[in-house]
Amino acid sequence: MTASVWHHRFNAIFAGCMFALLACLSGAVSAQANKLVVAIGTAPPDLSLQTYYFAQENGFYKAEGLDVVLMPFNGDATAMRSVIAGEADIAAGVGLAIPLRAVEAGAKLKVILATSPKMDYLLVAQKDIANVKQFEGKTVGISGPGAVSYQVPLLMIKSAGGDPARSTSSMSAAARRAHSRSLARKSTAGS
Repeated sequence: MTASVWHHRFNAIFAGCMFALLACLSGAVSAQANKLVVAIGTAPPDLSLQTYYFAQENGFYKAEGLDVVLMPFNGDATAMRSVIAGEADIAAGVGLAIPLRAVEAGAKLKVILATSPKMDYLLVAQKDIANVKQFEGKTVGISGPGAVSYQVPLLMIKSAGGDPARSTSSMSAAARRAHSRSLARKSTAGS
């Protein structure tokens, strides 16, 4: 097996083990075939979440006795609302700010695991944007107000010496396809 295949297999097994652990800790797994509904915070799935789908397609969850249902949502805030509403047992691919806000508002949630030790976001821009600071005053495509796709560009602009609060606006684009279309039509400077 190549190093790449081993890397994918390790990540998928890790994801399966984490789901099993989360399910046990949260009490989410029922006696009915150990079903676990996972709200995924991006639709279509983000590359950073492919290990969950890889594990499912290769039978890793079933091998551990889990019936995992992956439910993609347009944005991490929507995925978190599905957990709060009882439609999903746990959420994956959501930023930390969303569940923390929900807990502050009274939701009975626990943040158990963060899988990324560093931010791995990519800001895609129009050709005339040479650096992150040039996003000041431009429209940035987001999945929803308060979502990670809203917060990260603001943090990136600030760390580049810009003032995001002064003039940067954002436009809600519910799905990745909408982000791409808004870039192609030049209705957003980046996404």
